[in-house]
Amino acid sequence: MTIGLLSSLFISSCEKEKETVNQPNSLLMKIWTQSYEENTVKDIQIYRPFDYLEFPISRYRQIYIFGENNFCQYRVLAPNDDHYLENGSWEYFENKQIIEILNEDHKIIFELEVVELSEDVLKLKK
Repeated sequence: MTIGLLSSLFISSCEKEKETVNQPNSLLMKIWTQSYEENTVKDIQIYRPFDYLEFPISRYRQIYIFGENNFCQYRVLAPNDDHYLENGSWEYFENKQIIEILNEDHKIIFELEVVELSEDVLKLKK
């Protein structure tokens, strides 16, 4: 009886873990690097996990880092051509398929429409 109960608890927790892994928020929570070489549609930007491949040298490549507790970082291109990461927060609205990225003053910096999301690709429409 005890083994059966433990087995069912283990299976139940594994099923819940699978559900969580497939949730959009967990798929988003990683470092996404713009892969503009793959862009084929004018308004759609393709992003890949930073370790997906070795990206060719580029003058500027957008990066979004979506972390836990809605913490994020996003790359900024300064007027002097300097690149740096800014801290902010993010929220994904699954019903509208929109990611909002806010700066530290809680002002919306980016509003991105998610066209496709999987383990190894994020397609966004600005």
